Amino acid sequence: MTDTEPDIILLPEQRHSFVGHLKQERFLRRLLNANALSNGWMICGPSGIGKATLAYRLARAVLSGAEAFQDDETLAVDMSSKIVRLINQKAHPDLYIAERIWDEKKQRYATEISVETIRNLISDMGRTSANGKRVAIIDSADDLNRNAANALLKVLEEPPKGALVLLLVNAPGRLLPTIRSRCRVLSLQTLPEETVADFLETDAQLSSGDARHIAAISGGRPGYAIHLAKGEGLEAAALADEFLSVLVSSAGFNTLADKLSPKSADDLWRSFRMILLQKISQQARQNAVGEAANDIQAFASTSPATLVRIWEELKLLVEAGEALNTERGQLLLTMGIKSRAILREAA
Repeated sequence: MTDTEPDIILLPEQRHSFVGHLKQERFLRRLLNANALSNGWMICGPSGIGKATLAYRLARAVLSGAEAFQDDETLAVDMSSKIVRLINQKAHPDLYIAERIWDEKKQRYATEISVETIRNLISDMGRTSANGKRVAIIDSADDLNRNAANALLKVLEEPPKGALVLLLVNAPGRLLPTIRSRCRVLSLQTLPEETVADFLETDAQLSSGDARHIAAISGGRPGYAIHLAKGEGLEAAALADEFLSVLVSSAGFNTLADKLSPKSADDLWRSFRMILLQKISQQARQNAVGEAANDIQAFASTSPATLVRIWEELKLLVEAGEALNTERGQLLLTMGIKSRAILREAA
């Protein structure tokens, strides 16, 4: 695949393109040029912002060497090399990926990164490498259990020569203070909606309208936008709009329940509930600052406090429904009844 072909189906370790964080990338490149890159880094930001893509981009640059760089400012390297192909497959001997393990029996990922995984990382970091460099990516550090986090301190406190440990972090405050104090921090911020829309048009080959629709609900996160674009994001967004439209009418929620209740709609349901909450949150912010309504016209004059109450109620219902494995049709009905009650009370 060439650099000009769309990347929509690619995972972070395979993605050639990188969007919106040029300042941070240039900063890392300058440190690499000066041989001043610290051993431990926390790459922080919300899920889907590009943390993993940047981490693999940095790993390719470190393990490929300076001769592979394609320009003078970024971490772009020759993507046709054997080193890059191995990294793209998570198969390079000098790259260790610590992540939640797939459980074949339960057919799901483990809920945590285990201490055994981190012990393997420590062992791997101590081995002889091809070019004197070894890289470990922890994706994500939020998933470390207590024992794993404590074990990680060993390699951060006494890093082997040439070792680079990259922690991808959604919520830095959840990590042990001792881990935070031993890492440099690189924060990635959400991107402008226009940047995400342009990215979707180019990489995902979406129409301008679809790209802007998804960008508006992506929260400035290109990775999340790609997830929506390649999955059922547009359909989920349409269903979220339908829920909100039905909410202010006298109609029922049966049609929505029929679409979201089947087992085959699990992915659609996950996207629907995230997008629904995000739309309500976004509308509350817009109403609070007096911005023009986005796409929930019926709530343009609803007070921010009322929208926040609805958001909180729906969030609690979704979480409780998931925990109790509530039938989704019944859950949707309850979500509608509770939300309508809040709207009536505020009227």
